[in-house]
Amino acid sequence: MRWGVGEENNMVRVRRDRAGATVDSEGYPTVPTETQLVFPGTRDSVPHDVMVLLPEGERTAGVLLIITETELRAGKEATGDLPDRVLLDGETWEVRESQWYPRVIPHYEVRIQRIKTP
Repeated sequence: MRWGVGEENNMVRVRRDRAGATVDSEGYPTVPTETQLVFPGTRDSVPHDVMVLLPEGERTAGVLLIITETELRAGKEATGDLPDRVLLDGETWEVRESQWYPRVIPHYEVRIQRIKTP
């Protein structure tokens, strides 16, 4: 089984916080709006071959993979979109990378990084 998908001990309930764009179509700053969604997912550690390619700051902050059918987005500087934030076991994580796999069992594999919140 890849990434522990389907193993009961890895299943989690995840809350996604998604903020809207921080700039409007004319480039002026806007107040981000938040939406929340609770969904199931599977968590797993990041494979070693991926971990060694990450910047040192990300590795030491803590990273995990979430496998889910729910879309999670990384931020985009060009459009002003903020990354989704995930609440997992009482800690806040930020989506760093999200990949869609449409074949066999459609799902997203999402790399998240623990962040400190004020």
